[in-house]
Formats: sequence, structure tokens, C-alpha cells
Amino acid sequence: MLIRHLSEFDPQCQALRNTIAERRKEAFHWWESLTPPPDSPGIGFQVQKLAIVLDRSVSYVRRRFQAVWILQRLPKLREQFFEHFHLDMGRLATIGSILADIASLEALDEALSKFLTPSRFRAIPSARIIGGFLRRKLAPFHWNPPPNAVRIRQVDELTSQLVVTSTHGGTRLMKDRLRELAHEWQCSEHDALWQALLGKDSKAVVNVYQHKGKLSLVDGSVIPQSMTTLIHQRARIRQLDIEQQGKGYAFPAKLRHIITMRDLHCRFPGCEVPAHACDIDHVLEFNRGGPTEVSNGQLLCRRHHNMKTERQVSCSMTPDGVVTWVIDGIRSVTLPEGEILALAPVPS
Repeated sequence: MLIRHLSEFDPQCQALRNTIAERRKEAFHWWESLTPPPDSPGIGFQVQKLAIVLDRSVSYVRRRFQAVWILQRLPKLREQFFEHFHLDMGRLATIGSILADIASLEALDEALSKFLTPSRFRAIPSARIIGGFLRRKLAPFHWNPPPNAVRIRQVDELTSQLVVTSTHGGTRLMKDRLRELAHEWQCSEHDALWQALLGKDSKAVVNVYQHKGKLSLVDGSVIPQSMTTLIHQRARIRQLDIEQQGKGYAFPAKLRHIITMRDLHCRFPGCEVPAHACDIDHVLEFNRGGPTEVSNGQLLCRRHHNMKTERQVSCSMTPDGVVTWVIDGIRSVTLPEGEILALAPVPS
């Protein structure tokens, strides 16, 4: 914002522009030196190693690789970028992630270079605006009907939104029906939705946890009081035993619940595959004497479970769930993030 309000003839303004451009240039060339060719074998493993070294997520590193790759396929934008260095890695990463799977980029290269041409009176568009521009350009050729999907969008540390994606007619119909139910049952639309999901004719299994007088989900998200009352009316309560031990290879259901609530997601560094898509892994392999118990179990997605089984990586875990990984000679530690950590016995 400061640069746009300074005179372009002001020496301080020009010096600031040059400094920012130089930093963008250094950042790009640094990432360019680390980025392998897009058809190189084992790229996924290289991304994971670099994410550990930089203490960044796998997604962050992969998007930077895509930023470098995409400029190799957009010659006009590349020429413009090397002349002005007007785009940071975040903007380039947005371009790379959206265009990664597009085969022909000639027309988009022309449109994008015009859209991002530096102008005296216009700020360079943000990553969000660039993303919207590209999606509008791609829409006539790559449009698909909206998926019938339900997802969670986090608003802040305490609240989230349940987002239903459907056609305009479909979402309108659901909203109208929810309003009718709320009027019929004399409650809010929020509570009407919850009561509809727990209707007497429906059956579903949802694991919730009671600790210190409150109900929460596996990730520690607190359940509001209006839902808590309905759950207590219908729930079956089981006591979880942290020190329970399984008799065979498979983790019993109670142990799986405890490990899930402790770990929340895959324990491999930088991986956030959620619990429902993970396996329960014996940290010390069962066939090497590893017990089937909480202090020897962890969540691993199938990919990282296979990597560990094939001895590409190794790890160890303390009784309170701290996992130390060794990946190609690099040590990395992951901590349990779940609410149930407070219940774990502390080793003396």
C-alpha cells in the first residue's frame, strides 16, 4: 500500500521497489535451485524431506515447486517476470496449482501476461484475485456440475461453518425445508438440523468424548449444550482404559478410539491426513515383540504406513505419545495434538 501512494519519481520509492523486486528475485532463484524436474522419480519423498528441513507443510513446499514448473510452461509470463520480478512466490504458487493439470497453456499465457502487466496506477492483483481470473478463464472449458459435497470451513479458533455444495435449487430446497422444520419444532434452524440428523428413525454412530464435564469430538472441538442434551438421551457410554492392552495384532476398538483422540491425524511429519483415513500402526512392529497398546500405536496414512513398513523411514515413540522420526538421516519430532493427551500416564 505504501508504494502506491508514493511518487514514482521519489528516490525512496524507487529504492523500495528495487529492494522488494530483489527479494522476490532471490526467493525465486532459491526455490528454482531446489526444485527437481517435474518428471523426476521420487518427487513426493523430496517434498517431504524439504518440508521437514524448512519446518513447513508438505503442501507449502509442493506449491513452490509448482510455481517454478509453471513458469517453464508460460514463456510470456516468464519473460515479464524476469524483467520486473513483480510476483511473489505466493502468487506464482497460486498460478501453478490451478494450471498444473492443464495441457495447453498458450492462450492462458497470453491472457495472464496481459492481466499481470505492471501498471503505474494499478497494484499487482493478489493471489486470490489471480486465482479468480484463472478460474473464470478455465470455466468454459473445464466446467463440471458442482459436487454434492458437505465440508467444514473454519471461521476462527472456536467456530466453524458446515458448507453444503450443490446446485442453487438443491441448496435452496434444503434451506427452505430446514426453515419449515424449525418453525414446526419451535427451535432455531441450527437445532432443527441437529434434531433431524438424530431423528428417531435414523441410526448413526458418532464417537464423542466426555472429559472434565464437557463433550467434545475427536479433535477436541466442544459440542454446544443444545446438542449435548440430545446426545445424553441417546448415547451409550463406554469407559476408556488408557493402559488396556490388546491380545493380538489388531487394536481393539477402545484402543483405536484412544489413539485416534490423541493423534487426530497421520503422525508423519507434515502430514495431516485425518484419522478416519489412517491405519493404526505398531511403532515397534508386532512381529518384533511390539505390544498392542496405546503407547505403541500411532495413526499413519496408508502411504506413510507403507513407507515405514518398507524401512524407508524409521521412528520411535515415548509413553506419552511423542514420536521421533529418522528420514534419510534427518531427525524430526511430532507431538500428539488431541485432547486426550491430558489423560495419558506420565512416565516417571
